[in-house]
Amino acid sequence: MFFYTSPYESTILLLYVGDMIITRDVSNFSQSMKTLLDQQFEMKDQEPLYYFLSIEVAYGPHGYLLS
Repeated sequence: MFFYTSPYESTILLLYVGDMIITRDVSNFSQSMKTLLDQQFEMKDQEPLYYFLSIEVAYGPHGYLLS
């Protein structure tokens, strides 16, 4: 798990074996990070996220629900 925080932004990168999640409060950095990682590693962008490590991810009006 990688955290990056500043007064203006926060980014979280979760990595487990062959799965990776990048999330951020502003999308520009996430896209540039995905582009940089894609140049170094073979990757597929499979948005939106529905499952990660057998955890179901659902989207709602108030945020994410993990179950």
